Amino acid sequence: METAVVVEDEVNVRIGIVSMIKDYCPDVDIVGEAGSVAEGFEKITQLNPDIVFLDINLPDGSGFDLLKKIVRDNLKVIFITAYGDHALKAIKYSAVDYLLKPLIPEELIEAVDKATKFVRHDKEFYELSSLSENQGQNAPNKIVIKTKTESYYLDIGSIVYCKADGNYAHIITTNQKPIMVAKTLKFYEEVLADHGFLRVHQSYLVNSKHIVGLQGNLLQLSNNESIEISRRKRGVILDLFK
Repeated sequence: METAVVVEDEVNVRIGIVSMIKDYCPDVDIVGEAGSVAEGFEKITQLNPDIVFLDINLPDGSGFDLLKKIVRDNLKVIFITAYGDHALKAIKYSAVDYLLKPLIPEELIEAVDKATKFVRHDKEFYELSSLSENQGQNAPNKIVIKTKTESYYLDIGSIVYCKADGNYAHIITTNQKPIMVAKTLKFYEEVLADHGFLRVHQSYLVNSKHIVGLQGNLLQLSNNESIEISRRKRGVILDLFK
């Protein structure tokens, strides 16, 4: 049985969240509730829960403010937000789980399942520490790439390209072996758009900083690899060299 604290300022919404967790996640025991940063800090410090369901916008600050007070390497945070804004982008960079309001039972079950079954290592501390670092930036320089067993805390500039593989993606960097993650290429296209990443093919998302040449329909990269580009993207690549 996992213990959890729910931090949400709107009482009716909090009641609904607690009710859904009890109905759909019987292995989670709600041991505390809070409606502000101050109350959340008190409850989490006192009860030491395994999981925190955390609203981003609170009356006396944000969920990020609360995390800065209580970050530890054995705490799993599931953010709850009604906004697809900059805060949500910071969450995506940091590979922290999140749920959008109104909550959907299937997504709640999936998030809790990941929280209760994921084998934690010291590297998972990067998820929350990087979130604290990234949430104040328009274009964070770090990103957490998380697989089933590992977390990689990467400089975004070290990513050469991402390759699609169905509902998975392979992340190719300058100094790591390929990293396979359960995210689509579309996810990384959206997250990395502010860093000069280009979708040059249905299967490839390339960091423009690592493009060194073009031969026919083959793009030459800084790691000595060549990848195919689509015809309609050729003009965009040629513009880069201008």
